[in-house]
Amino acid sequence: MSEIHPAAASGFATAADAYERGRPGYPEEAMAWVAERLRLDGRRDVLDLAAGTGKLTRALVPFGARVIAIEPIDEMREQLFRALPDVDAFDGTAESIPLPDGSVDAVTCGQAFTGSGPRRPCGRSTACSARTARWRSSGTSATSPIRCRSASTRSWRRTAPG
Repeated sequence: MSEIHPAAASGFATAADAYERGRPGYPEEAMAWVAERLRLDGRRDVLDLAAGTGKLTRALVPFGARVIAIEPIDEMREQLFRALPDVDAFDGTAESIPLPDGSVDAVTCGQAFTGSGPRRPCGRSTACSARTARWRSSGTSATSPIRCRSASTRSWRRTAPG
C-alpha cells in the first residue's frame, strides 16, 4: 500500500470523531445524479474509494447497490463502522485496492486529495477495480474498462481496526 502523508494520517487519526461530526453529507440531488449515471441498483457493486468516515458511502447505500468502502486510516474506518455496521470496509488506497480485478461495477471518490496528494489523484490512480469506470472532469467524460492492481494476498474480509 502507498504511504499516506504523515501529517494527513496523523491529523485524520487524531480528529476522526470531529471530522465525522463537522463534515456535512452530500446533497440528495447530487446523489440522485450520481446514482442515475452509475445505474446504481440492487444488482450493482460500487467501491467508495478513500471513504473516510463514510459520508459518501452512507449516501450511496439507499440506492440499493452493494457498497464497499476502502479507507487507509483505522480511526476514520472505525467511524465508518459505527455509522454503517453492515457495510464492508477495507484498509487500502487508490494504489492498493484489496479486491480482485473487475469485482465492482463502479468506483466513487468523494473528497480524497488530502491523503493522496495532487500527483496521485483518487480514482485515476494506478489501481481501480471497476468493470467500467466513468471519469468526469472539466465538463468532459469518458468510459473505459479499468483493471486493478490488487494487493496480492489480502483476504476478502472486513478489516476493523483493532
